[in-house]
Amino acid sequence: MKILLVAKYFYPIKGGIETVIYETAKCLIKLGHEVTVITVGNKSKEKIDGIDVIRTPSLLSLSGEPIALGFFNEIMKEDFDICHLQAPNPFQNMMAVSACILKKKPWVITYQSDIIRFSKIMKIINWLYTNIIQKPFILKMAKKVFASSPNYLNGSKTINNLNNTSVLQNGIKIRNVLKKENQENNILFVGRIIYYKGVAYLIKAMKEVVKEIPTAKLTIVGDGKLKNEMEKLTKDLKLDKNIQFTGQVSDDSLQKYYYNSDIFVLPSIYKSEAFGMVQLEAMMHEKPLISTKIKNSGVAWINKNDISGITVNPMDHNDLAKAIIKLLKDKQLRKKYGKGGRKRLENYFDIEKLTKDLIKIYENIITK
Repeated sequence: MKILLVAKYFYPIKGGIETVIYETAKCLIKLGHEVTVITVGNKSKEKIDGIDVIRTPSLLSLSGEPIALGFFNEIMKEDFDICHLQAPNPFQNMMAVSACILKKKPWVITYQSDIIRFSKIMKIINWLYTNIIQKPFILKMAKKVFASSPNYLNGSKTINNLNNTSVLQNGIKIRNVLKKENQENNILFVGRIIYYKGVAYLIKAMKEVVKEIPTAKLTIVGDGKLKNEMEKLTKDLKLDKNIQFTGQVSDDSLQKYYYNSDIFVLPSIYKSEAFGMVQLEAMMHEKPLISTKIKNSGVAWINKNDISGITVNPMDHNDLAKAIIKLLKDKQLRKKYGKGGRKRLENYFDIEKLTKDLIKIYENIITK
């Protein structure tokens, strides 16, 4: 098959969705299919791990969404059997669907997340896009709409009443890694430091944690708009000795941070955190998880409470602190959750197994 993947961003840019697309593309190549990725970037064509990558520049960005009209022209030039989109990504998807309709080619879409807006004007724009463009054309006309978790499928008003949906969760390439049973009270967060990640609540929780466990150390790996604000909060709470900000790090360095951690924490507070790919990476290293019970998000579906870790109430730094203290003080519980998470990862989130399932769906659509 000739498969076209449309992505807002692609490797070497890092992020949860970017990782899924990259690993899926590599699996498709490995299984004998031709893969082209069209994405935003400086105009170029290159081959990465056998994947043809076409980058087209954006004219501007609106509310964080790049507008790359070149997607339409590039897709029109391509010869493909099926196109796979990701949502959200409104502008790219509008261009891609327009081209697919003209070329009479089928498309499927992975619905990663609802578009969450807070300002009144953006809520209105989002409502118009969702109900006039996305739902009747991009989603209903798709051959298949995949939700990344059953929680999101059942909880999203945009997709829960469509008749072409199913669950196809995100995954990662599972590998054996070095394991270390620490007793150093190391806590790890990995991700962008932005509004929905809830980093402020984690920092406030650390104020309570260090009262009980003075040697506790939190490492915050990642960058983002709120990084300076979070560093200031750390200083204001006099936690400089207990909290380290690393910024972006290399893949090798990131694996070392996972290796040296005792607990992995994802304190997200809004449904914008639809899945939480970093949890899978921590599960691979057999690290116990602490994450939040965001309504209708897939985060707590990945981290099953009392199986792979502990789930806590979002926006509750006291609840978060209690969970951290509980795990730091109980080595056997950490070990139990670490092994439970690794088993869950192997059962549900193996990208190679998921890609084989995806290929069957592609083939069924193309041969109809």
